Amino acid sequence: MVLRGRTHGAVIVGPARHDPSGESPALAMRDITRRFGNVRALHGSSLLVKRGTIHAVLGENGAGKTTLVRCAFGLVRPNAGTIAIDGAVVGNLTAARAIALGVGMVHQHFTLVPAMTVAENVALGGSGRFHRHAARDHVSALMAPTGLTINRDARVDTLPVGAQQRVEILKAVSRGARLPMLDEPSRCSPQRRPPSCMHGCATT
Repeated sequence: MVLRGRTHGAVIVGPARHDPSGESPALAMRDITRRFGNVRALHGSSLLVKRGTIHAVLGENGAGKTTLVRCAFGLVRPNAGTIAIDGAVVGNLTAARAIALGVGMVHQHFTLVPAMTVAENVALGGSGRFHRHAARDHVSALMAPTGLTINRDARVDTLPVGAQQRVEILKAVSRGARLPMLDEPSRCSPQRRPPSCMHGCATT
């Protein structure tokens, strides 16, 4: 997503392009506008995400990047525009519905429980009874396809920030996320190095 300009804090991008292959995009946001009082955070912003691709949204602080992904995840409702997931327009999108449709989000400020282990955090919010060994095995099963390795038994408050980010990604994937979105992912990585979390973050 290339930012063409910035007006009063608003992200202004080009229209979402039609895919000549005819395949429905994983995510299509068209003409999204969002205001907070007199502040226009987004104005006519469009984003098209094809399956199997990685996109970066670039801009200054306050440009509207976080607002855009929060709209896609159902945490913020646009004032105007449409959001389509897998080719179907979704109205009144909520976070619960976004998760059910395969959208995941890793927030800039993590939502992990520091006193719990990696396996416990990944299992938190799931269904059914908690079984420690099953939770540990589940984390191991997630690490193989994503390439994100971590100590399943480590307490989160003992992990560096980059490792905590990997736990958040594993949480999203464990809930069936086919379209994981990361807010400010590079803040967890040294400068001039791509964040290690990107190894497991292409849409499927």
